[in-house]
Amino acid sequence: AYTYAQKRTEDIDFTTTENSVTDRKSLYTKVSLIDARPDSTFFGILQKGAFNAKARVVPEVPIREQLQKIILNIPHDENANGELVVYLRQLSLAEVTTAFSEKGYCYFQAYLFAKKEDGKYYLLDKEDSMIQHSAVDVTQALKKKSVALVNKFLVNNSSKVPLGTTGYTYEDIKKIDEFEKQELPLYTQTPLSEGGYKSYKSFKMQKPDFELKKVEFKGDKISKVTSIVNGKEEKLKKDDVYAVVYQTTPYIYLDAENAFVKMEKKDGDFLFTGKAKATADTGNIIAATVFFGVIGGLIAAESNNDTFLMKLDHLNGGHIHLKEVKKSQES
Repeated sequence: AYTYAQKRTEDIDFTTTENSVTDRKSLYTKVSLIDARPDSTFFGILQKGAFNAKARVVPEVPIREQLQKIILNIPHDENANGELVVYLRQLSLAEVTTAFSEKGYCYFQAYLFAKKEDGKYYLLDKEDSMIQHSAVDVTQALKKKSVALVNKFLVNNSSKVPLGTTGYTYEDIKKIDEFEKQELPLYTQTPLSEGGYKSYKSFKMQKPDFELKKVEFKGDKISKVTSIVNGKEEKLKKDDVYAVVYQTTPYIYLDAENAFVKMEKKDGDFLFTGKAKATADTGNIIAATVFFGVIGGLIAAESNNDTFLMKLDHLNGGHIHLKEVKKSQES
């Protein structure tokens, strides 16, 4: 599915922006990068030329070097020698085309840590945001907005000191997801609480929003869920339900399947396989915090209704696209 873009690439320079101006002196002169993205070889998919040929976003200058240049470009005192660590979970651009316009998206999810006198790193800030841009030709404007987003994250924090009291070693930061999951009942509680969940917030805290009266299966997927509403058994609108736990097994709703698919916990993550779709009208996708990797992956795929192995994003409940599942693997 990815052969189309092996020769086509689009450069991106995160060091060029009009927004990297601050009236405060930077405390930091060094930045390290921990690249924790599911696929660190490229930064999404853009479209080039009159025929909208797909191209991978691959910076000519490695992202590590670019981040260091951004920090050094910020005015700082001669005695400034602070160190930062960027833990990058996602930075991906994508375009979706309709008959009359294009929509571009950039998803940026990162943590910023600062080193203190005790040699440990303390959380300075975190970013979990998506930007979108609509236009007849969206590519250059999307790149510009994405560059500004990354710059703003570094520049705005360059004069700050961390306020947190929890210190991490560099090796700890590499495993920051594990520390965060330990604070969520979804990842620590056994067995999971039976019932239905209307949001990821209730699901991660394992506080069901309603009891399950009856569930119906179609194959290995849950196709119908009922509960008692105002004293009567009522079929629930599936897209109003985020997930259900039935007989201790969690199932997550996928719009493209119009069903709840089974999740399995493996190596500390909840994995699931199912169809996913992305259209130019992705407002509902963003509202549902479906992780941007799905959009990027779908644009990279051969069709708009392929099957993917995904994992749950413990931060926002989105769906992290891991890889496309070939037809022979589905059976």
